Amino acid sequence: METGGGTKERYLARLFAMRFTDHSRLAVYGNMNNLNDDRKPGENDNWSPSDLFGGLTQQQLGGLDYNIDARSGKYKLSGNAQVKHADNTIVNNTNRTNFLANGDTYDRMVANNRNHNFTLSTDHQFYFEFKNANLNIKPRFNYQYYNNKSGYSSLTLNRSFTSFSKAQLDSLYTPMIGRELIRTAINRNLRNGLSIGHSLEGSVSMESLIKFKHSPDHITLYADASLRHATENSFDRNRIDYYTNGLQSNTDFRNRYFNNRPDHGYSMTGKVTYSYLVKRGLFFDFSYKYNRTTSNRYSSLYRLDQLADWGINSEHELGTLPSVDAYNRVMDIHNSYDSRQTDNTHTLGAFLVWNKKTTKSEWWAQLVPNLSLLSRTMHYHSGNVDTTFTKRSILYNMYSTFIKWRSTDHKYEFMFQYHVNGQAPDMNLFVNILNTTDPLNVTMGNTNLKPSYKHELISHFLRIYPKKGLMWLIEAQYIPTVNAIAMGYTYDKATGQRTFRPDNVNGNWRGQLALGGAGPLTKNRKLDFKAMAGLRYEKSVDLIGLAGTSVANRSIVESLNYVGDLQLNYRLGQSSIGFISKGNWAHVDGTREDFEAFNVSDFNYGLTAQLQLPWDFRLGTDLTMYSRRGYLDKSMNSDDLVWNARLSRSFFKGQLTLLLDGFDILGQLNNATRTMNAQGITETYSNVIPRYVMLHAVYHFNIIPKKK
Repeated sequence: METGGGTKERYLARLFAMRFTDHSRLAVYGNMNNLNDDRKPGENDNWSPSDLFGGLTQQQLGGLDYNIDARSGKYKLSGNAQVKHADNTIVNNTNRTNFLANGDTYDRMVANNRNHNFTLSTDHQFYFEFKNANLNIKPRFNYQYYNNKSGYSSLTLNRSFTSFSKAQLDSLYTPMIGRELIRTAINRNLRNGLSIGHSLEGSVSMESLIKFKHSPDHITLYADASLRHATENSFDRNRIDYYTNGLQSNTDFRNRYFNNRPDHGYSMTGKVTYSYLVKRGLFFDFSYKYNRTTSNRYSSLYRLDQLADWGINSEHELGTLPSVDAYNRVMDIHNSYDSRQTDNTHTLGAFLVWNKKTTKSEWWAQLVPNLSLLSRTMHYHSGNVDTTFTKRSILYNMYSTFIKWRSTDHKYEFMFQYHVNGQAPDMNLFVNILNTTDPLNVTMGNTNLKPSYKHELISHFLRIYPKKGLMWLIEAQYIPTVNAIAMGYTYDKATGQRTFRPDNVNGNWRGQLALGGAGPLTKNRKLDFKAMAGLRYEKSVDLIGLAGTSVANRSIVESLNYVGDLQLNYRLGQSSIGFISKGNWAHVDGTREDFEAFNVSDFNYGLTAQLQLPWDFRLGTDLTMYSRRGYLDKSMNSDDLVWNARLSRSFFKGQLTLLLDGFDILGQLNNATRTMNAQGITETYSNVIPRYVMLHAVYHFNIIPKKK
């Protein structure tokens, strides 16, 4: 068991207890902390404070594991039951650049979310062995309740945020934004939300392998069934202020209640597989699988702002409702819907494994093709739209397919892999209806969507020097997507409104060429290294247009990345010192005439140490500089020196260990991320745990029964 307390009200308490015999095991565990540590005690002891990023989480979990193996070997029983409560607070500050013809626009957003979750889960496995068959049964159950509150503020400008001071930008979060921002503002969005709901899921699967007498062939039978049920009540108050030439021109306020219930469905699967050993080194599987899945969803939207005293100056607390008769009168029928979907899927599969060994080399090959026939039917009703339609698709997939060669002395290896994943469009995307639930993000459907296919071609060559302990690797990847489904949009520069429409696009692909190596650098093998350097290219294609144009145009953005990773480690007795570095430099360009190319880089470097000190003390520490360059938000272009340390000592032959942790000792930890595609650039900064010092103790004890 372990307990600890520290500065900034940090705390930790963990318990793990296990009773075992030669054929059974029973373990109970608990974990309570506000360190974002969600480990199950007894499962992983490699956690360190440097693993923590993103938001603040308080959580409590407890559970038990059991395992019983019959001495006769005829059955095995195992399972787990766990209860967990988590309270998470996360604040995201986001800057987004929208790539548009004739001048980009810029969004600045802050989202503050407080999430409460309670989860109860259990899963089990019952395995039985018979003379010529076995049976494996796996029941599972999960219940979740949540109560989530959210706050959101955003501002859209036609001028980059880099030209404003921090004080001016901070006025976004106040009732009155600064004059300089208003002059270039397109809209400001303020929203508060509350979602309360629960979900219930249960499933059971059964699998049996049946052997044939006097033959290595066998049949595998598989079946599963699952049920789900969910309900949710969601409330929000959404205000959008529109600006024209520096003046507020219009306000759109909506006080809304979403009744999302019921949301339920089931799934059933049956599969039969015949396994055939042709000869030594050649093996076949043939399978047929049938799946039926249903999903029924109902969502009713009520515009409470259309009732007296429920408008922009309403004093009613968020989450309260008027009478049922009152809110039924203000139902938004055009943004409410009910949908019922039934999917039937037939899949024919094969699995081929080939192996051949000679005096100098060994070959492996694996081929796993699958052909699926999908028939999906949806009934959709919203407002004046009441439609039923069926979509049929034939999808091919190729999983875990490769050919591999290796020399018998294990010094050389070559491998080529090919995978293809076919994906049918979501049925909701076919519904040709205009949804205006979010006034700034309007969606519509497309009845002509096609399935998309993602292909992956990966190869590597490996050279190993067994006596020296060295190896080097060269790897190449090519990953194109055919008929990728893009949520293209047209953009209204006067209001900042996007109207999304899904469509298929081609031309998306990414590739990589990398060279790496690892091994000792000295004869005594005290100094070793691990290194990788590579070149990565990505082409992102989307559809973007301006309001008033007939069609959205192809928007293409290309990025060329140089990546590198180097680790050095020197061992001296029970101590070690290391150097770590990682970098990513990217050049981004677009095909649009007025696109301004830019460079961006993220890199870090630092030292690590595990030191055995006098008087049996042990010190673990890492000191890392995290650097960013080229971010649009100048405050993100920083050098953050992060230092973590742990001092520990064991007593009473290791039964008691005292630890002193220092997390982010210099107080410079940040969590910033950057993503880019053909639609724009998004930079996000999230809150992290504040620096702290914690003293905690770990006590281990064993009780060994007396021999009879």
